[in-house]
Amino acid sequence: ISTPMEVIAGESYQDVETLLLSGQIDIAVMSPYAYVRAHAKDNNIRAIASHIANGTESYGAYILTREDSSIRTLTDLRGKRFGFVDKRSSSGWLFPASRLLDDGINPLTEIEGRFYGNHARVIAAIASGEVDAGATYNAALKEGRGAIPGAKNLRVIARTERIPYDAYVVRSGFPTKAILGLQKAISSVSTRDAAGRSALESLGDINGFVRVSDAHYRRVRDTEDRV
Repeated sequence: ISTPMEVIAGESYQDVETLLLSGQIDIAVMSPYAYVRAHAKDNNIRAIASHIANGTESYGAYILTREDSSIRTLTDLRGKRFGFVDKRSSSGWLFPASRLLDDGINPLTEIEGRFYGNHARVIAAIASGEVDAGATYNAALKEGRGAIPGAKNLRVIARTERIPYDAYVVRSGFPTKAILGLQKAISSVSTRDAAGRSALESLGDINGFVRVSDAHYRRVRDTEDRV
């Protein structure tokens, strides 16, 4: 039995959160930190799945500068212009902010942080010299190097700890039987068979999906507490 679905593209991290918490959408794909923030407002929403990409359940975020920049270490970033994505972004804010703290740099007061709304804009801002450095994640950098002028000439100066992939989240009050059905359906799709490979072909490096619970994002909460 197939069930028709309407796909809605949120205009921002905040917009997706608002749509989910207000019940205007039933299911959302959220960055790990966006999910954690939304869950703090309504603990009846549920993370039910995540995906696997490149054979792992987590990914890395980078702090980048241009190849010709004099910046070599994180301590060189003091007083510099820095591109972030969004205050709800895991790899474009939370985990890079934590990594800066590792080297004793306050991400709110010791650099000039600018928020660009998405990863491509951050990469473009670094490449053009609009900012001196910035944060993104591995897949966005890979894609950006093939599409954004100057992005091939970016250099990684630091990596964050690994981040769990996006949360597939259902609204408060979503029927339990429907959740189980969704989890079964999602976890059956993978690149292990021809049908799965065809379905996932347009999604880049995604290999399949796994069932998760709120505990899967404990590392994100721990990082939030630190930052």
